[in-house]
Amino acid sequence: MTTVLSDLAEIASAYRLVEVIAYEHSGRRESPALEAESEQEMSALVRREAGVLETRFRMTVRTRDAEMRSDVGAVFSSSEGHEVAAEAVGEFINQVGIMVVYPYLREGVFTSASRLGVSPPVLDLVRRGEISFSSEPDQGGSGT
Repeated sequence: MTTVLSDLAEIASAYRLVEVIAYEHSGRRESPALEAESEQEMSALVRREAGVLETRFRMTVRTRDAEMRSDVGAVFSSSEGHEVAAEAVGEFINQVGIMVVYPYLREGVFTSASRLGVSPPVLDLVRRGEISFSSEPDQGGSGT
């Protein structure tokens, strides 16, 4: 029988990070816009299967000169085949998943900008609880 975990501490102890997957790192240079402010959007997806939990994040950053996109997933695995309760997925995404993936997103955006020959945007640190995603399993959620 599969054990369903609902406590973040139990999930963090039962699951190990086994892979970080870069799904997309891209950029496109654009004609300079009149406004110089940059925009940033982020969304999340989750894949849950017996013994596997993947948190995937997509970040799009638009600056005066370019648009950069980075899409990265972190795959966690439980050797015991545990499952994560639907109501605990959101907390795992917000407390663990984003903290693993964010440095890769930031690096992808920075590298894309550098390759385009535009000033790389400086993306601030993410502090725990600063970004939250919905806890709907296997659905995309938008960061707030």
